[in-house]
Amino acid sequence: MRRFLIALVASLMLSGCVSTSPAPGLSATELAAALNTHSNALSSQLQQQQAQQAKQQAQQQQQLRQQVTALAAQLAKLQPAQPESIPTCEPVVINSSTDKMVFGAAEKVTAPDFNRQFDARVDTGAASTSMGILKPVLFERNGEDWVQFELPNKEASPTQFEAKVDHFVAIKKASANQTERRPVIKVRLQIGTYNGETEVNLTNRSHMEYPLLLGRKFFKDIAVVDVSKQYVQSQ
Repeated sequence: MRRFLIALVASLMLSGCVSTSPAPGLSATELAAALNTHSNALSSQLQQQQAQQAKQQAQQQQQLRQQVTALAAQLAKLQPAQPESIPTCEPVVINSSTDKMVFGAAEKVTAPDFNRQFDARVDTGAASTSMGILKPVLFERNGEDWVQFELPNKEASPTQFEAKVDHFVAIKKASANQTERRPVIKVRLQIGTYNGETEVNLTNRSHMEYPLLLGRKFFKDIAVVDVSKQYVQSQ
């Protein structure tokens, strides 16, 4: 503002509007009033220009904020979604020896929770362990998923059991290009010197020779497999 008034006075002096003596026909009071009016008009014009500049700056800042928000949204879409974590259940080995057990292509496995002993196929080509059941029924208990099922019994009628579902898994069928969604429960299994809890997915294996299939996740840390033998741990 000070610079503006200095420039104004300098301009008036150069144009002859300001002199050391009053202009002909104008009194000092009239001249002062005219200068005051002109100064007020210029001051008002300056304020309008400043207000307009401030408005433009605010609009530019708003546009920049909108652009930053849009870029952040696009960046979030480009980031890959994190895969859902699946809990793992590592088997517990109670054998103090550092040597691993030897499993044959088939073994006897006991499930104390079900009071059953199964003939199990040891499958190095399968990742997970599967147990054959009948008539599965999913239901909810206290906000958690549960499953009711029957275990086949060659010597007696099937027995009905209930178990809490730990999670679900999608298994690709070898005979067809499709997947099957299976409930997974935790079951305690005994074989040889191993006695621990492991994850077992439930499915209908009535068309299979063995009602229980042991996958790599079950035996990878506790045993090696000799497919030329059978029932090694039962001998």
